[in-house]
Amino acid sequence: MTILATLALTAALWPQLMHRRSDAALWGHALSAEPDLFHTQDKVGCVSLFSHDLETAERHFKTALGLFRGSGLVAARLAALYAETTEFQRARRCIDQAILVQTDDRVLQWGIDRLQAVLDARPRSQASRDMVREGLAAARSGDFRSALGHFVRAADADPATVEPCTNAGLACLELRDPRSARRWFQRAVDNAPFAADGRVNLAKLLLAEGDLETAIMRADIATRIDPDDGEAWAVRDAAVKRNGGPPRSVTFDLDAEWP
Repeated sequence: MTILATLALTAALWPQLMHRRSDAALWGHALSAEPDLFHTQDKVGCVSLFSHDLETAERHFKTALGLFRGSGLVAARLAALYAETTEFQRARRCIDQAILVQTDDRVLQWGIDRLQAVLDARPRSQASRDMVREGLAAARSGDFRSALGHFVRAADADPATVEPCTNAGLACLELRDPRSARRWFQRAVDNAPFAADGRVNLAKLLLAEGDLETAIMRADIATRIDPDDGEAWAVRDAAVKRNGGPPRSVTFDLDAEWP
């Protein structure tokens, strides 16, 4: 079967496959005929994802990206998959890839919305909420050391939540410990790769430390996630001005081994 014939087959089958899981076997025939076709690998991954066969979906999406690393759409799909399997660091790497290579914001929004739906569904313990509330009270009184302790305990109680990590990072800045702040802000980004706030906090810290090109890249990603985030734009503009222009190179390696 030629590539054109395989494309014609996949195009003809796509509407049916979105409604009937049993038609997945037909995609198997297309895959057997043309295993090196990006489009086929992507669609078999989609069918597997919608059927909740996440292991198979991951394998085909990664194969598709091996054939065409410039696909932001497949990277966004992988991000959604990793969110469902609670592999949030991998989800963040994939959404970063999608943001850097994808020009169609509708594709990015699909991935971000899918991530947000999964992450919003995560339960959060009352103990963590109580510790965050106590930490905020301590911070308002100026006792940032005590506040940090509350936030750390809240993050330990709910390792995948965002608010305790962000607050711990801010407390570390008040305690003049930027290295620990960076670690907490990065954890917040890993826990919520769809959110701009954690990336803006990281960009501000990098700007203060003089790592201008990385600050610009972080802020760029934040503005793609939320184009209305004025703080993200302000941090990016400040970093670009101090850097004398946009970064000379993208620091995210598109050819690096995928997670």
